Formats: sequence, structure tokens, C-alpha cells
Amino acid sequence: MTAASPPPPLLFDGPPVDLARLARRVLWTTVGLIVLLALADVVVNWLEAIDAEAAQKLCNTANEQSIPTWFSATQFVLVGLAGLLAAWAVRRRNGESALRAGCLVVGFFFIFLGLDDATELHERLGTIFANMHGGEEAQESYGWQRFVLPVYLVVGVVGLVLVGPGLQRRGLLRWFLVGGLLMAFAQGLDYLEGRDSFDPWAKETAGAWGVDKYDITHPILMLEELSEMLGVTFIGQAFLRLLARTLDGQRLSLVGPP
Repeated sequence: MTAASPPPPLLFDGPPVDLARLARRVLWTTVGLIVLLALADVVVNWLEAIDAEAAQKLCNTANEQSIPTWFSATQFVLVGLAGLLAAWAVRRRNGESALRAGCLVVGFFFIFLGLDDATELHERLGTIFANMHGGEEAQESYGWQRFVLPVYLVVGVVGLVLVGPGLQRRGLLRWFLVGGLLMAFAQGLDYLEGRDSFDPWAKETAGAWGVDKYDITHPILMLEELSEMLGVTFIGQAFLRLLARTLDGQRLSLVGPP
């Protein structure tokens, strides 16, 4: 009886890469960068260690044109690419169609979110939608949420239903769930910040505590952005660890075959 031949390598032969170790390094490096971004915001803006307005804007976590925003957009795109790579590896290894489809859905969605973060696309679409329908929504800076959040919710549920069983079998579902909950928490804060009652509440709380309104609103904005970054980090870990287990024993190379 002839022994079965081993499966072909998923990638071209090259130097071995420990993907599990790489995933751990990515985790701690990303968390470290997020902590540094938070500290920079606190020191430069809250403590006003640097008086230059340009430096304050660059370090402001809540500013759409800042280093933290660039980091967040880049992170979305990279995690999305990790999801697409995981989908490709799953297809080549065992062909779990639901898991592969879920990785594709979440991967493409995260790439879109990265582009959206960089261009403020959803805010612009929401403004157009609100203006078309008139009313007070057109005047609200966060009116886009009424248009975008239901779409985000549907994509999130579909992605979870598709990837959930496959990740659970590999002990990776907790990464995806914690990441999703952190992102949902961030969106919840974003929604509360956009309500008409938020600004009066912030002023009243600041007056009761004897501080500036900025001392109330900015920590909340920071918490929102940092929660989203951590959530994306954990979902990225689900994809990277899925990739590591799917490619177990394979050799990776960035060079194609001769």
C-alpha cells in the first residue's frame, strides 16, 4: 500500500517563520504603541507640556488629523489584510467555507473601515443622507450614525455567525468576541457623544466638579478611541493565530518560485 503523499506547501519554500511567536510580538508591540499614544495625548494636551498647537493636534487622540487617527486607519487595513490572508490559508488547507467566508467579510470590512477612517467617508455620507431628509438630523454633527450604525451591526453579526464556530473549535473565539465588544463599547460612547444632551451634561458635570468641560469630554473621547484600537488589536490576534494554526509546519517566503 502506497503511503499518502504529504500536502503541498501553502506558500513557496523559504526560511521558517514562527507565526505564533510573530502574533505574540504583534500583540505586545501594538498594545505598547497604543499606551504610548495615550501617554503622548495626556502629556501634550491634558498636561499641556508642549504649548505648540501643531504638536497638540498631532497628539490629540480625538483629532481626525492626528498620529493616533493615522495609526487607527493603518491598523484597520493591516488587520483586514490578515483576515484575507487567513481566508486564503483556510481555503488551501481544509476549505471550511463558512470560516473562509467570514474571514473575507470581516477582512474586506476592516479595509473599508481603514479607508473610511482616513477619509471620514461615513460622516460625509451621513451628512448627505440627513440633508436629503431634512429635519434636525441635518444639523447634528453625529447624524451619520443613524445611517451607518445599522450597516455596521449587520456586518458584525454576519461576520460573527460565519467565523464563530471555526474560531471556537481552535480556541480563538475569545479574541474575536473581546475585540468585538470593545469596538461596540467604543461605538456606544461615540453615539452618546453625539446626542444633544451630552454637551449640557458635560458642562453641568464640569461645573459640579470645578473643572473645565475639556477635562470631562476629552477623557471620554480618549476612552472611545483607545477602546476601538484595542478591539481591532484583539480581532487581529484572532486572524493571526488562525493563520498560525492553519499554516502549522509550513515554510514562508516572500520570493516566488523560479
